[in-house]
Amino acid sequence: MAPRKCWKRKVGGHGHTVIVGERTPGGVLYLWLPRKGSGGYDKQSLGHRDKELALARAKQVSGQILAARRAMKEGRRPLPVLFAKYEADVSKGKKGQQPKEDRRRIELWTVFFQMITAQRRPKPGQESRKAEGFDARKITVNHLRRFIRMRREGRIQLPPIVLKNGKVRERKLTPKPSLTTIGADIVFLQSVLNWAVDERLLKRNPIRGFHAPKTKNPKQPVATFDRFVRVLRAANHVDPQGLFRDFFLLIGNEIDWRVSALCQLRLSDIDLTIREDAPWGRIRKDEDVDKEGEGGWVPLTPRGRRACVRILRKRRAIGSVYAFPSPKRPGKPWSRWHARDLLERAEKRAGLEAMDGGDFHPYRRKWSSERRHHPWADIAAVSGRKDRRTFERSYAKADAAGVLAVAVNDPRKLAELGHKLGHAGQKGNRPAALKSDRAVG
Repeated sequence: MAPRKCWKRKVGGHGHTVIVGERTPGGVLYLWLPRKGSGGYDKQSLGHRDKELALARAKQVSGQILAARRAMKEGRRPLPVLFAKYEADVSKGKKGQQPKEDRRRIELWTVFFQMITAQRRPKPGQESRKAEGFDARKITVNHLRRFIRMRREGRIQLPPIVLKNGKVRERKLTPKPSLTTIGADIVFLQSVLNWAVDERLLKRNPIRGFHAPKTKNPKQPVATFDRFVRVLRAANHVDPQGLFRDFFLLIGNEIDWRVSALCQLRLSDIDLTIREDAPWGRIRKDEDVDKEGEGGWVPLTPRGRRACVRILRKRRAIGSVYAFPSPKRPGKPWSRWHARDLLERAEKRAGLEAMDGGDFHPYRRKWSSERRHHPWADIAAVSGRKDRRTFERSYAKADAAGVLAVAVNDPRKLAELGHKLGHAGQKGNRPAALKSDRAVG
């Protein structure tokens, strides 16, 4: 009996040909989209096995590609074209969760401008332009203000996702997002338009100079050491793998890494060798897993060393394997959502309420606040931070002891150092800065 062949069909003509078909007989259907420049194709899973639905989708995509190319030749700049180019040239090179965040924001802006376009009546002879997408040159500040209002009111929602088993999953955005969250969406759009100007796809950015909104008083809670200890005691009671206590100890008290970077720590990144510059061993952050591309070795504290020893004993492995393996996905590390879920369960078991605006950030702010008196260069080397302004504005927070030291306990006084001091070494010319404070009471 001859083996069954994979079902495949071609849709569209030269330059906008889209292939739809199976990779394995009876398997999930895929689209192969033409890749500009290289002559190849990009593969995209449809997540279902409905051939009629897949064929209709292929025809729709082929028509969109053709319409977009015609628009580019005529001098128009449809947003879907710019988004597709930006995603292929820029987003795919980003690290961590940034490509997914870019994809979400692209869908968000696409839905918004589709809603704007649907409310307009096309002029005679321009009905076909509606399928091309909104022209990026015609974006105005009023569009951004309208986006802010609709986003705050929850009137913009992402389309549902069709899963591999055929089920549909709804995607609901936060009902009332903060102004900072909305501002980040606007900053992304500005970045895309600025990139298009650099690539000479646009002559100018139509919304250049618009200040993205920010929350005036953002919620930036700081965890105390007492809270940290209570959560630490409950940590392993919520983790069947018995690894969360050491994970939480490292990220909450020893190192200021992002959660996603620590999740992808490998056993080969732990070096317990005693060295002059690392008397308790050291731990390495791979630059490929860091959001800002920062990496390198960081000395361990005694507590950090004990945590790493426990991790090595529990894992019973060597080499480039993950220190925190996913319990459900073999060969994969923990995701930051899994770590967040463990933190929420540990806080609940410890009898603590979740901090509003929290997650792991309050514990990272604790680390930053405890070390804010150190030179910035040393803090940056340990934490892997690049932006000092973000560190000082969002992480290093004042406390009562620090405020008291600045306001009351600092004895230094500023004195004028000019001709009044006389020549150094002369009798009777004692500098005013060295005089007693008795003169002021």
